[in-house]
Amino acid sequence: MRAFLQALSEFLAAIVRAVQRGLAALGGAGAAVGRGCALGVRAAGRAMARGARLLARAARSRPARAGSAAALTLARTAAWTAVFALLALAAGWFLFQRVPAGFVGVRQANFGAGIQPGDHAPGIYLAPRGLTSWHLVERRTFVLDFAWESEGGDHPPIEVRTRDGNICHLSVSLLYRVQPGAASALVRDGLRLSFHQRVKATTEKIVLEEFGQLTSSEYADTDLRLARCAATLPRLNALFRDYHVQAEALLVTQFLFAMQYEKKLQETQLLAQNALMTEAQRNLERAREELALLEMRIEGVEKRVRAELDTAIQERFAVGRRRIVALEQETREHDRRRKAEAQAEHDRLVAEGERALSRAAGAKDRLANEMYGSEGGRILLAQKAAQNLNLKSVILNANDPRVPNVLDLDALVRLLLGADPRARP
Repeated sequence: MRAFLQALSEFLAAIVRAVQRGLAALGGAGAAVGRGCALGVRAAGRAMARGARLLARAARSRPARAGSAAALTLARTAAWTAVFALLALAAGWFLFQRVPAGFVGVRQANFGAGIQPGDHAPGIYLAPRGLTSWHLVERRTFVLDFAWESEGGDHPPIEVRTRDGNICHLSVSLLYRVQPGAASALVRDGLRLSFHQRVKATTEKIVLEEFGQLTSSEYADTDLRLARCAATLPRLNALFRDYHVQAEALLVTQFLFAMQYEKKLQETQLLAQNALMTEAQRNLERAREELALLEMRIEGVEKRVRAELDTAIQERFAVGRRRIVALEQETREHDRRRKAEAQAEHDRLVAEGERALSRAAGAKDRLANEMYGSEGGRILLAQKAAQNLNLKSVILNANDPRVPNVLDLDALVRLLLGADPRARP
């Protein structure tokens, strides 16, 4: 690095000297400019020399040497890793080949066996380049369209002459694909790029033969067209076996006659439609008449059922009414009978009660008479009389020995009873 910087400073000094000589040739102003440039270049050279010395001193230090050794090791490791990666990629590119999705791989040995039987599904296979070649065949379903270009057709419509001599421009679509397991045979027979053209030519030929058997009016019948497509498909598959292809479906997308015939055909179709419309109107009128008759029958049945139901309701109502009247009569009779029985029972009980009261009153009077007639009764009456005696003033002769002491109630009672007040019981 130091040597490099020294050489660079010498190179710059030589340039400055050359510039000075050129400026000196120009005159005094040029010489002054040259001297200024020389001073600047010398200062830059001295600074570069000092930087070189500092870099050389730093490079000789231990940390710098350790860092440079680590960087060198890392560089060698990266270089070897890149070399091995490139070798691995090169080996993989050389030894292996890939069959992409949507394709079938056919293997060919370039030396010896040639096309090998069997189809290879998508994936990665061991096949050294140069020794082995691969042919890719699409697995998808192809669509062959015979239609106008404005409708996206691949080929123009097929001109079919009908059985009655008219020209029909027939648009058809054919769905076909390579037979499963037949890709190797397809490649072996050299049909990998040309089987599409052969399918087109064969389809056009068979369609001309099959649909040429129809009349112009039969083209308007959808069922006949579908039946003719179904009959054409086996013939196509029988011929497609030579190309290792199978047809999946054949569809008629459009058919068109010449303009004059189209007008006649439209008139015929219009007449047919009018006939169908007339027939439909007759059927409609007939259906309306049947509906009217059915409505009349339904109305009659409804009236009869309603009358029967009304009669049944009236009968049930009458029966219910009679039951209600009978129940009301029974209720009134039961009420009258129960009231009469209750009144008789009431009168009997009242009479028995009155007789009992009369007997009780007689017994009371008899017992009261017996009680008051006895000595105790007379005493009781005397006590009540004495208790009820209210004398405002009593004048007694205290000198009369017959006068009882008012404080002696017993003596007073005997007096009231007519006994001797002085007698003691």
